[in-house]
Amino acid sequence: MHTTMTRRSLPFTFALIAATTLAACSDSTGPDDDDEPEIAAVSVTSSAGGTATLPLNGAQSGTLTLRANQANTLTVSVLGVNGSPEPIVVANAADFEIRIAQANVVRFTSSNSVHPFVVAVTPTATGTATYDVQVYHKGEGHVEFTRPLTVTVIQ
Repeated sequence: MHTTMTRRSLPFTFALIAATTLAACSDSTGPDDDDEPEIAAVSVTSSAGGTATLPLNGAQSGTLTLRANQANTLTVSVLGVNGSPEPIVVANAADFEIRIAQANVVRFTSSNSVHPFVVAVTPTATGTATYDVQVYHKGEGHVEFTRPLTVTVIQ
């Protein structure tokens, strides 16, 4: 009888182990999960003048000026869905960096690990330029947010 009982309970035991293993690997949204930031926009302010906001959906608002052949300081704030600084990025700023790319090449990166981020940008020619502003998640090795930024570069 012991052998019959063991054979009958064996499939149940395997099913229980499988269910437990799958539950441990599930994509739950519990408090132990690594949260991803919910970035709605990035606000960029230039030491040479202007502030531009780059929403996740929609066009750039505001204008930004840079000076050619000079280091221009950009202050970059990562904003959440309510328009305030994104709390996960603020709390884990050392895990993120701002990258300024042009023609798919990262040209400048943030020099600090606190929010708001600071990036020094030195354009070499006057006129209109477009950069991609990226919020890069160093801890996970991927870009969380990227939007084009159009600037006017003056002498």
